[in-house]
Amino acid sequence: MLYNIRMDPNQLPPSLNRPQMQPQPQFVGRPPSGMPTGYQQPQQGSRKILPIVIIVLVLVLGVGGFAYYNYMRTPDQVFRSAFSNALSLKSFTQTGDQSGAHVEIKYDVENTHDPRVSATVKVSADGKEVANIEGYGTFSNTYVKYTDIAGVSSGLLNKWVQLRRNGTLPSYIQPATTFFPIFDPQYSLLGQAIFANVPRADRNALVDYIVKNQVYKYDAQKVVKTKVEGADVFKYDVSLQHMDTLNEKAAKILGITDPDALKLIARSDVELTNATLYISINSPKLVKVTTSDATIEYSAFNNTKLPDEPHADLQYQQFLAQTKSGL
Repeated sequence: MLYNIRMDPNQLPPSLNRPQMQPQPQFVGRPPSGMPTGYQQPQQGSRKILPIVIIVLVLVLGVGGFAYYNYMRTPDQVFRSAFSNALSLKSFTQTGDQSGAHVEIKYDVENTHDPRVSATVKVSADGKEVANIEGYGTFSNTYVKYTDIAGVSSGLLNKWVQLRRNGTLPSYIQPATTFFPIFDPQYSLLGQAIFANVPRADRNALVDYIVKNQVYKYDAQKVVKTKVEGADVFKYDVSLQHMDTLNEKAAKILGITDPDALKLIARSDVELTNATLYISINSPKLVKVTTSDATIEYSAFNNTKLPDEPHADLQYQQFLAQTKSGL
């Protein structure tokens, strides 16, 4: 803000309001023709001082800014930024291949306590597709639709079958036959990589826990730069630890209440101990994870669109009564 200050000369102290004696300049050398005695011509070198100072400032500030930019691009800083960004998303898409199954999962996590998940699962055996399944889930309701699977009559295909209803998932519904952990957000939001949209304080607390407890333990000296889909990434070979505690903290923040979800994560924590993470450098995000038997990619950050929640055609108990396969 600029202040325009005006003062009345009559209000000035006497010492400042009386005429002042003008100091006489000191004279050096002979003045140029037409100039009063006492004029001192400026030296030529003084004209170069200001440009030199500006150049020095530009160089200093430029080097400092470049050093800060490179500091923010170190493996440790990129890693921390990526996990912080993963906890401040509105939506994203996950694709993966594992044990003959190809999965595409779309997440809408803008509302922390009301996420939506939509998924497609294609299972192949001996080079042939043997099952095509769609799923949709919220914290309250979860649905599955078999579009193509052996043992299910054509009359039951392409119908939305409700699994979780009003927050309750019957105990007789099995993951192996319905694949519900893939699209039920009580399960799918947890795991070895957590993506969500959580308040800043909770986000910082989770990232601090990840970093301080080396949940993804890696050697920064062995992190290498490579490319994924043409983008520069850092490749981190990590060992996984304390996943159970991380997921317990995340579940509390996200409002996940299904006790079986944390039990399932605890079992997978024992089975999966190593992975390779690929994190984009310029805009730090976890874009790819590989394990001994799976490849998972993340994309369409904040640009993923989901269909509306479906209407149930059948409850799962009705589906069981009508199918011959005993699923």
